[in-house]
Amino acid sequence: MMVRKYLILLIVFSFCCGSAVATSKFVIHDFSITLQSDVKKANENIVNGLKNYFSRFEDVDPNNIEDILSGSKRNVQKSLEVYGYFSPNIKISHRHTNNKIFVDYSVLKGQQVSVVGLDISIPSKVVDKVGLKKDLNNLYALNNNPYDGIELAKINDNVLDKVRSTGYPFAEFEEASMSFVNPLKIVLKLKLNLNQYYEFGDIIIKNSKALKTSFIKSYANFKPGDPYNSILLNQFQKDLVSSGFFDEVTVHPINWNTQNKRVPIVVDVEDTKPWTRNYTVGYDDKYHFGGSVGYKIKPYNRMGHSLEFFLRLATNDYIQLRTNYIVPSARPLERIYLFASQIVTQNLVAGEAESALLTAALQQRYKNWLIIPGFNMFIEHSMPNNESNYTTELIYPQINVLYKVKYPYQWLDRFSFGASFMAASEQMLSGISMDRMILRSEGVIPISERLKLHLLANFGALSSSSLNDVPLSLKFFAGGPDSIRGYSYNEFGPGRYEKNLSYELQYSLSSLLDTFVFVDQGNASDAWDNKLKSSVGVGMMLNFKVIGLKFSLAHGLDDDADPFKLQFTVQSMD
Repeated sequence: MMVRKYLILLIVFSFCCGSAVATSKFVIHDFSITLQSDVKKANENIVNGLKNYFSRFEDVDPNNIEDILSGSKRNVQKSLEVYGYFSPNIKISHRHTNNKIFVDYSVLKGQQVSVVGLDISIPSKVVDKVGLKKDLNNLYALNNNPYDGIELAKINDNVLDKVRSTGYPFAEFEEASMSFVNPLKIVLKLKLNLNQYYEFGDIIIKNSKALKTSFIKSYANFKPGDPYNSILLNQFQKDLVSSGFFDEVTVHPINWNTQNKRVPIVVDVEDTKPWTRNYTVGYDDKYHFGGSVGYKIKPYNRMGHSLEFFLRLATNDYIQLRTNYIVPSARPLERIYLFASQIVTQNLVAGEAESALLTAALQQRYKNWLIIPGFNMFIEHSMPNNESNYTTELIYPQINVLYKVKYPYQWLDRFSFGASFMAASEQMLSGISMDRMILRSEGVIPISERLKLHLLANFGALSSSSLNDVPLSLKFFAGGPDSIRGYSYNEFGPGRYEKNLSYELQYSLSSLLDTFVFVDQGNASDAWDNKLKSSVGVGMMLNFKVIGLKFSLAHGLDDDADPFKLQFTVQSMD
């Protein structure tokens, strides 16, 4: 405890400036602080400064309080100087009663100084090269205005970040000073020293035996001769770590030679074991009792290719066998090639389906976008209930698009949008002509620190020259824990259209447990305007590091719905 002998140190700040004041209360460890001031930003700066200041003291008692508060006076002065209050009048008094210490700060902030002149020296050769015109305009905008040290530091940091990313890693403001014309007017002086210019040198790979050095180098967003940029260097290391090929990665420059100017980059890695496997066993409302096994060989060869095998079995006649062969491009962070085969046998409630799929696809990343165009060969033997069996062959292109942003704005925690389009034609060797589209969006809106609104919308549509011959697994179904909770898995459908809407209010009880209430709406049918089925319910989510267990108790609002239905799903965590 910071306060041992005296349980509570109560500090009251009274800021007097001759105008209306606002009162804010803060708690710093065992210190209760009340600030009264009309300068909100200065108040926040004082609190942050005092947090750091008081955290240095183990004991506070009448014997040392004078020394501690004397130091805090200078801390308050510095916090005010940042906003141009250089001549505050600060008086401190304290008393102790019943194991409590009360401290009063009476602060006259005084008048705020103004900037009446700027002396800025930045080499002209970097102004255009680096793109500093906007930053210079922001600096000049400080002139003839009250002094704002926070804004000045922000502009200076932005200038240094830009300059250091273009080959001047040791650039600094050699002089950053102010001179007083009179007690209320100052002139700012800024001089940028570029220091030595450097470029990236050769990339040296050490200790990797599983991969070619050229493949490892392809993860770098720079090449020898590019201006040195520490941000790109750090990103290079992060990308190598996240690639999954290495257990350890260290990337660092060597030989800062002022005559050569080129800085070699050393990449020291420890290869991971190429063979990995995983097993799962469990139960859910969709697949019943079942399990899966997966094998991965990464890398499969020295060019970074990977080979994956996946088998899933369940007691409701579900069998999935999938093989993936992944080929990185010359820019593996941006593009990879995927060749896959899959065999699936499944019970869709409305019937059974046995299908085989061959896929060749390209995965292209661009910032928050993932675009996957592909070409597919598909055959399915459909066995609908109370209808004749049929077999359908399709050869079709398909494109999947995903846009995902995490924490984009203060009012939006997460947002994603996905779209999938496929088209088959009898003129292009398919058994039938058909088009199929799926749109999906998801967002999480924070209402408070613990309360969030989760919104989800899913729409699907298909058309065909022969609807009776559309593969059963490509038709739309709805119902179950993944769509309309409170109804059985695939209770609605098969149909040409699908609609799913979900409104979920989530409340976090702890890092492990969330609770929620929800309303689900949706349907799957052959008519777009069919009435939506609805349900309401409550639930909870157990959040583990890798997976989440989501339980819900829902009531369907249709006349023929079950009174209540308990369902749960297992989902991967971001």
